This record gives sequence, structure tokens and C-alpha cells, in this order.
Amino acid sequence: MLVSHKHKFIFIKTHKTAGSSIEEYLKPYCKEDGIIDTFKYRSHRPAYSAKEMVGDEIWNSYTKICPVRNPWDKMVSLYFWRTRKRPFYYHLLRLIRGKHPRPLEQRVDFEELISRQGMRCNLDRRIMFITDEWEDYFFIRYENLQEDLEALCDKVGIPFEPEKMPQKKVGYRKDKDYQKHYSEKTKEIVRNAFKEEIEKFDYKF
Repeated sequence: MLVSHKHKFIFIKTHKTAGSSIEEYLKPYCKEDGIIDTFKYRSHRPAYSAKEMVGDEIWNSYTKICPVRNPWDKMVSLYFWRTRKRPFYYHLLRLIRGKHPRPLEQRVDFEELISRQGMRCNLDRRIMFITDEWEDYFFIRYENLQEDLEALCDKVGIPFEPEKMPQKKVGYRKDKDYQKHYSEKTKEIVRNAFKEEIEKFDYKF
């Protein structure tokens, strides 16, 4: 989560939506008089927690930024990110903590992972929603990243310098054709899990 009091924005970070890259781009504008809460286990702070931290007045008056992405594409990207090669100590730490040395994603294929998780595969719902209604977010669509970022910069009064946008957490995915990873079963699981996002942004498989 990021907050800039000077530019009056709050950034809510979702999973595999270019969130880390956007976070790095916006971070310099929060250093002077804002909040930079990007520690690994807090960077995806849910909206309800962010609202509690800043208070109702700031939450209701600031521009609240939230990146989104086609859910079927996002789930494939998340799978490859979580199955990336990890250092030996990562697996050792899991074992010490009483967990299986390899996370579930490294033990099952994509089909089984989605089938096991079901509705729980939507990690971002609890991040974005406070109630059952959408907050008044300024959405940055992964599929329209440059244009939406430019519109955001204009809105909050910061320079639009796309050449300064870092490429974070890239290079782990083997291909861009997300559709080939799905069966009819898993396609429908994701459709149901991400129903709100699919309807709001008219995402297609």
C-alpha cells in the first residue's frame, strides 16, 4: 500500500496486475509526506485495513488506485510466478515451519491447482472489496497499462514518464497463450470466482 498526502492518492496492490511495477513508479511521490507500506507480507494490504489506517476522511477524498487484469490470464501468470525456481533455503524454512518443503503449486499442475482452490483462487476479492459494492477506484487495467497510467498521472498531478516504469517480476512465464492452459471445468471455476471483475470490465476468455 502507498499513500501520498501531497498528491492525494492511495494505491491498493493486487496480485499479478503489474502491481509491483506501478508501486515502484508511484513510490517516489510518497516519500516526502506519505506512507510506504511495501514490506513483503503487507504490500497487498486489503482495502478495509488501508481505510482503517488512513481514516474515513482521507479514504473518501483521495484517489484510490487499483490495478486489474483479465482473471484467466492472471491465474496463469500467478501459477508460473509461484512455480518459479526457489533457493534451497526457501524449502528448508518451510520445513522448519512445519510446512511441506514445496508449496502446492510446485506439486500439482495448473488444472489440479484451480480445481482444488475453487472460489478461493480469487485472492484479490478480499483486497479490493470492503463491502459487496465496488469502491470508487481509479482502475489501471493491465491490458491498457500505459494509457491508464497516463490518465492517472494527469489526475493526481505527477509526471507521466513511461520510460521510468520498471519491469518487476517478469520472465517467469513460459508463454502468453493463457487459453491453452484451461479446460472447460477450470475456465468455469475462474469465471465464477472472478464474477464481479468479469462483469465490470467485460473480460472475455
